[in-house]
Amino acid sequence: MKHKLKIAFILAVEFAALITVLVLIFLAGKKQYTVTFDLNGGTLLSGDLEQHVTQGHNATPPSAYKEGHYLRGWSGNYQKVTGDSRVTAIWEYVTTAGIEYTKKSGATYTEISGCFKALSGKVYIGAYHDNVIVFSVRDSSFEDCSKITDIHMLDGIITIGNRAFAGCTSLTEIDLPSTVTSIGDEAFENCKELKKITLPKSLETLGERAFAGCESLEEIYIPDTVKYISENAFEGLENLKKVVFVDYGNKKTENDNNTKNPDSNEDENSEEEENIPELIIGSYAFSGCTSLEEIILPEGVSYIGNGAFSGCSSLAYIVIPKSVEFMGEGVFDTDIAIYTYMEEGDEFPEGFASGWYTGDSTLVYGYNGEDITIETDEEEAE
Repeated sequence: MKHKLKIAFILAVEFAALITVLVLIFLAGKKQYTVTFDLNGGTLLSGDLEQHVTQGHNATPPSAYKEGHYLRGWSGNYQKVTGDSRVTAIWEYVTTAGIEYTKKSGATYTEISGCFKALSGKVYIGAYHDNVIVFSVRDSSFEDCSKITDIHMLDGIITIGNRAFAGCTSLTEIDLPSTVTSIGDEAFENCKELKKITLPKSLETLGERAFAGCESLEEIYIPDTVKYISENAFEGLENLKKVVFVDYGNKKTENDNNTKNPDSNEDENSEEEENIPELIIGSYAFSGCTSLEEIILPEGVSYIGNGAFSGCSSLAYIVIPKSVEFMGEGVFDTDIAIYTYMEEGDEFPEGFASGWYTGDSTLVYGYNGEDITIETDEEEAE
């Protein structure tokens, strides 16, 4: 009996060894791949960010933390891997308590309709509420919330309504979602502490007096998706020093105040010019911006309304592109020389006031008969 048990034991061991060998041979025929986990601004709590996984097996997501957020999931494949992959954490704001939502019956989205007016400090607005996407911020939702200092919104919001954040007098910073296409009238009026605003490269329309009265605003970045800057949009910004038109990709406006599209091909000018976006600047859009010293309007501006730059008493330099077809009355009310480049045979836009002088490919406002020297980009570089 003992002899038979001994034989059975030996056979079992040999069988196990054979299985192990077969498994090793099988695994040896499979590749190993690298799965890299990107925490997307989060902090690692446990686990590995780079994992070597056998083909067909799963990686194990690490544990991570990000202040003011919760981990909604991962973007990318880490299960039954068949190749090297990069997996990115998807964070969702833990929405600040006190925000009110309205959802229409049967709708697949919701809208912010109001809030607790005593909200203070940083406000976080998540992309989802009750598992449906947040579509918009309705009119006057945060109006006169004077204790809010920061507003952070995730992508998904399409529209910001009239006076949505007007009177948020302590607001110093706001992250506008990259999905916003329109900002309503007076949306940020009298946000007196706001110093810088970057408009998202999805925005098309900027409402009347959208940022009027934002007296601390010093820099504005306007993308080439914007088609209409409404009347009085930036009226009375006494500390505004810098207006940058971003990604217009036009050689005439390639300088420190404009960002050229790195993908543009200068040898294909005709095709580029046909695709240059059109921009309308409404009446009194930048009126009263007394600290603005220069502005380079990009090729594509077709209309400049009445008094658009009136009261810009420090304005000493402005480039007006050939694309301008109409200029209203009193666009500038300064005696300082303002000029742009023109080519021989170019026609004045409709509405150009008398007092404009043309000569040597130059348009000069308030020309007094004296010679004016224009430095080219090459001369400035020297």
